[in-house]
Amino acid sequence: ANHAAWLLYAEVAEKSGNDGAAWRAYRRMIGIGKVPAAGYLAYAAFLVRHKRLELAADVLSAGAAVHPRDASLQACRAAALQNLGRAAESRTYLEDFIRVGEASSEILWLLGRAYYMLGNYVQALEAFREARQLDCAPHRNIAPNFQCLIAEAYTLHHLGRTTQGIQLLEQAGGRYGNREVEYLEALGELNEFAGIYGRALALYERALGMQPSYAPVLYRCARVSARLRSWRISLEYLTRAIAADESLATVARSEKLFRPLWLTPKFHRLVQTRLASPDVQKALLVAGGVSAFVIVCAALWRIFH
Repeated sequence: ANHAAWLLYAEVAEKSGNDGAAWRAYRRMIGIGKVPAAGYLAYAAFLVRHKRLELAADVLSAGAAVHPRDASLQACRAAALQNLGRAAESRTYLEDFIRVGEASSEILWLLGRAYYMLGNYVQALEAFREARQLDCAPHRNIAPNFQCLIAEAYTLHHLGRTTQGIQLLEQAGGRYGNREVEYLEALGELNEFAGIYGRALALYERALGMQPSYAPVLYRCARVSARLRSWRISLEYLTRAIAADESLATVARSEKLFRPLWLTPKFHRLVQTRLASPDVQKALLVAGGVSAFVIVCAALWRIFH
């Protein structure tokens, strides 16, 4: 009863904007001992909302020690550790849990993710496939199934089997409802990896038909258009992408595919960089043996514009 009272008090305090009182209430709850799994999860969620991910991972680890067979605590701890870059630690905990507990699709998805982060692609592929088999109802749009499908396809790419990854995604076409944009984005990128640029662009454009201002796909369209040497179209997509997400200007500034655009005034204005900066000069000279005359022209353009 005391646990429930402190948990309720903490939730009310946070909703009232009194985060300090909420934090103290959660601490009091933990101090009582024998805290139910829900208490640890609630406290960890509070810490995550306040960007205290390290502390949240510690709370979840404490909870997992008290409730070693609770799948929710194990899954949340694994996710927190992975977000902190501690994939090996996450893998160890998950492998230990699977030996004594139930291997749910979510647990296997997280185990596959840990293997993937560590570059163990064969083991990652096995985990993702097993997770999908346990949860084989894609029409339900639940995250583990869809995420495992996408992860399995990318893992196949890392194993040098990109064509198989494309085929896997194509077999699942039209089965994910409101996740269709993500599906088309992944399928488009795998086609891009495979060098099938026209097909990749068509898939990206289908995704934009559903979500016209989706910055990542707009940027991918700019990139694949550059691969097709359609510079005007590439610049148009890049303009829309940066309008949707200004941080992409920094990405575009260092994207080697856009080198032929570096000396154009529109690209210069778009990414807000100096055409004659030392970095750009060096990259251009290394990439294409640009003459000193072009560099001087770029410098003069910057001075007079």
